[in-house]
Amino acid sequence: MYSEVLKITDNQGRLSYDIMQTCVLSKDPVAELAPTIHATYACENNPPRPGDIVTFKVRSFKIIEADSFEIWDFGDGSDKVKIHSDGNAKKHNPNGYAITTHAFKKPGDYIVAVTRTNKIGWRVTAKLIISVKE
Repeated sequence: MYSEVLKITDNQGRLSYDIMQTCVLSKDPVAELAPTIHATYACENNPPRPGDIVTFKVRSFKIIEADSFEIWDFGDGSDKVKIHSDGNAKKHNPNGYAITTHAFKKPGDYIVAVTRTNKIGWRVTAKLIISVKE
């Protein structure tokens, strides 16, 4: 599973981003075990402003190891945050998402990434674009 970011700049210097997740599979039946991930965020103000609390949720799928964690990188130089979703051990469990919060100190566009690796070393990453405005 790949999470790619497209950054577009027009001739007036305005930026925009888009993210695409792509899953590349092989004919190997083990590939069906490739982990996937769902990440989202919410904030009382849209877009968030510096200092606003942004709530992030994540849930990995096909990874149920108790010693495996999602790692958030907020893209602003702050410490990474380690949390643990249920790995979809209980399907449709509304409490299966792991939740964390973060406040960005400065305005700007941040590429936020969350990653989880299973016991055989397959890694899955989701990326989000957070635009923090004054």
